This record gives sequence, structure tokens and C-alpha cells, in this order.
Amino acid sequence: MKEKIKNIISVVIVIVFLVFIFINIQERNRSWIGVYYPNGCLVCEDDYIYSPRLDSFLECQDWAIETNIQRSQFTNTDSDLAECGRGCRLEEENELLICKETLDVDVQ
Repeated sequence: MKEKIKNIISVVIVIVFLVFIFINIQERNRSWIGVYYPNGCLVCEDDYIYSPRLDSFLECQDWAIETNIQRSQFTNTDSDLAECGRGCRLEEENELLICKETLDVDVQ
């Protein structure tokens, strides 16, 4: 009887763990991340500004525009660029942000 209860508990733990992983993957697929490119430099990775995970493209767009407004108080932002990506993951080998969908944001 005790062995059966241990097996049931083990199965429940595995199911909870799998549900947690599934929810985490789904959340990542729905969230957006903004990347702001100061001076429009797409190869100046050390200068990139990343947003936190956001719930929608509109939130990401607002983040990019607000970042531009803040930077414009201190420097010329005429050539700055930004984009928002959905369903992003970091490829650690090359330190690349890989997204399922990417949209440009007009910050000017």
C-alpha cells in the first residue's frame, strides 16, 4: 500500500512539473522583448538596450518610444532604431536573441 502511494505521489510530481514547463513555454511564446539600437548600430551589441518581458506589442512599442524620449534629452537620437520580438529565447552559444516574430518600431 505504501509503495502504491509513493508511486502516485511520484506521478503527481511529474505531472505538476510538466504542467509548469508547458505554462512557462507558453508564457515565453506570448511575451515580447524590445531591443533598442543607439545610433542605429546593429553590430554594436554592447550598446543594445533590452526591455524586460512585456505582455503585448503595444507595451513593447511604448517602451521603445519612451527609451527614445529619455535618450533624446542627452543625445541626438535621429539615427536610433528599435524592434520588438515575440517568443524570444537567448541562444547562449552565440549570445543571439532568437524570436518567432520581429517587428520594427518607429521611434522618430
